Amino acid sequence: MRIPKHTLVRVEWEDIQDLSNDDWNDDLEADTASIVSIGWIAREYRSGRVLHLAKDYSPDDEKYRSIVALPAGCVTGVQELMRGRELWDTSQVDG
Repeated sequence: MRIPKHTLVRVEWEDIQDLSNDDWNDDLEADTASIVSIGWIAREYRSGRVLHLAKDYSPDDEKYRSIVALPAGCVTGVQELMRGRELWDTSQVDG
């Protein structure tokens, strides 16, 4: 699977952070929280181990900010979002 850099996506993933203090030697069923994030693919993904998702983008220096590195095993779905029309135009704001 290939997801190009700069693609706007909706990512569904399982948060395992709360399990970091658990004893992994026990036969416990992992109790994870389902999370949905929307952002840009900050680095091209090619069936790797980590999906890099950016929350923010700075047009001044053309760099992504607030990047989350999601282990591929935690990702349960990725949906590409279409680029929509501009929703906020200061020339059209009333008074």
